[in-house]
Amino acid sequence: MLERFLLNKDPIISCLAILGGKSITLNLKDTDWDVIQQCIKVLKVFDEVTKEMSAEKTVSLSKMKILPRLMARQLQSFKDKNEKYPEETHALINNLLKGLSERFGVISSNEVVAQATLLDPRFKKQGFADESTFHDCYTSVIAKMKSLLAQQEETHQRSEPVTTITGESSSIWDDFDETINQLQGSHDPGCAAIVELDKYLSEAYLCRNSDPLNWWGTRRLLYPTLYELVLQMLCIPATSVPCERIFSKAGQICNERRNRLTSSKIEQILFINQNID
Repeated sequence: MLERFLLNKDPIISCLAILGGKSITLNLKDTDWDVIQQCIKVLKVFDEVTKEMSAEKTVSLSKMKILPRLMARQLQSFKDKNEKYPEETHALINNLLKGLSERFGVISSNEVVAQATLLDPRFKKQGFADESTFHDCYTSVIAKMKSLLAQQEETHQRSEPVTTITGESSSIWDDFDETINQLQGSHDPGCAAIVELDKYLSEAYLCRNSDPLNWWGTRRLLYPTLYELVLQMLCIPATSVPCERIFSKAGQICNERRNRLTSSKIEQILFINQNID
C-alpha cells in the first residue's frame, strides 16, 4: 500500500493541492514522505518473509525458529544504523520488535518446530539460537528414535521364526553362535540412535535454496530411523495459507452450475488440482 502511495506521489500532491483550500489537514509535509519511504524499507522484511512462508511446495515448518530471529536482527540493524530516522519510524520498529517477541517467543519451546529445524539439512545446529535449546532438541530426537527402534526390534522379534535344535547333534560353532545371539539380544537402541543422529549432523550443510525432501529421499536407507521422523515433521505446513487456498479452490469448483457434486467427487477433483504439476 505504501509503495503504491509513493509511486503516485506527484498525482497525490497535485490532488491535495487542489483540495487544500477545503481541508488543510490533507496536506502532507516532506517529512511525511520521508517517513513513508523509510517505513517501506522496514516493512520489506515482513513482505519477503510472508511470501516465503506462504509457499506450498517448500518445507516451511523448519524455518519457524530462524526467520523470527533474522527479522528481529534486521530490524535492530535498521534501528542502530539509522539513528537519524524520525520518531515515527523508530516507534514502528519498536512496535514490530515487541510484536515479534510476543508472537514468536513461544516458538523456542515448541518441540515439534525444534525437531523439524534439526532434521532440516539446511539448518541443523545452526537453526538454534543457543547451545542449550539445541541440546534439549537433540535429547528429544534421541528419545523418539529410541522409541522407534524399540518398536522395530519388537516387531522383528515377533516375526522371526524360532529355531530349535533337536537330538544330540552339536557343532563346534555352538558356543560362538550363542555368544552372538546374546550380543544381538542386548542391542541398545539408544546407542544406535546416537550414532545415526551424530552421523547426520556431521554431514555438510545443504544449500539453503535446495529441497531438503530430495536430500532425505536419497539418504533414506542411510538414516532409516531419522527418515521416519522426517516423514512426520517436515510435511507439516507452518501457516494456514495452503488450506485457505484449497478452500478458495473448492468455492470455485462448487459453484451454482456444479452444485450437485458429491463430497467424494469434490475431494478427488481438489486432490488432482493440488497435486498436478
